[in-house]
Amino acid sequence: MDLIQTGSTQIFGKFILWGIIIFLFFAILRFGIPYVIRTQKQQAYFRKILMLPEIIFWLFYLSWFIFLFLKSGSFFVIVLFAILIFVLYFIGRFWLIDVIAGIIFKSGDQVKKGDYFEKNENKGIVNKLGSRFLVIENIDGNMIHIPYSTITSSIFKKNETIDQKSGYTFDLKIKNTGSLEEIKSDIQKSILSLPWSSIHKSPVITLIDQTAEEYVLKLTVFAIDKTFATKIEIHIKEQYPAY
Repeated sequence: MDLIQTGSTQIFGKFILWGIIIFLFFAILRFGIPYVIRTQKQQAYFRKILMLPEIIFWLFYLSWFIFLFLKSGSFFVIVLFAILIFVLYFIGRFWLIDVIAGIIFKSGDQVKKGDYFEKNENKGIVNKLGSRFLVIENIDGNMIHIPYSTITSSIFKKNETIDQKSGYTFDLKIKNTGSLEEIKSDIQKSILSLPWSSIHKSPVITLIDQTAEEYVLKLTVFAIDKTFATKIEIHIKEQYPAY
C-alpha cells in the first residue's frame, strides 16, 4: 500500500483505514491478555506496559498523516487538518495528559488498592487505579475520581495518625452462640481485614457483661485515620448483630 500518495481522496481513505487497523490491533492484544497471562497482577502490569507503545503508535500515525495533509495543499485536506488539530487539542487537554501522567504515577508503585491516600481535601481508601483517574472511597462511602495530572508531591499516605493511638472504643452486643474466645478471635480477624484498620495495632476486645442470650463486649479499634473509626464500628455491628 502506497502511503505517500498525496491525492485528498487517497489520504483520507488511508487515514480511516490505518486508524481502524491500529485500533483493532491493540484491541485484540488487550482482549487476548487474560488468555495468555493467568495472574491478575501480571495482567495489570502488562496492560500498563502496553499503553506506552499504543500511545507511540497513535502519535506516529497522526504525525505521518498530518505531514501528508500539509503536503497535499488541497482546500479540503487543509480544512480536515484544522478540524483534526482542534479535536487533538481537546483529546490532549482532557484525556491524553491524564493517561500519560497515570502511566508515570503507576510505574512508581507509589500506592496500591487498599492504601490510605490523601490530597488536599480529598482523602480515603484507594479503590481503583484507573487509566486516567485514581479512585478513592471517602468516609461517606462516595467514590472520588482524582485525575493523575493533578497529583503532585503534596499527596501522601498515612498508616496511623498520632491522635488515634488511644483508639476508638464502642460496645457490641452479640448473640451468645458458643465459645467466647472463638467469637473474639473472629471479630478481631474481621476488624483487621477492613481497609480502614491499622495494620500496626490489633483491636482490643474485652467482656463487659454476659447472659444466657448475649455477650456485651467493649471493642477498642485503631483506624488509619480517625475519620474512618465509625465506619469500622458500623461494619462490625452489621456483621455481628445482637439477634
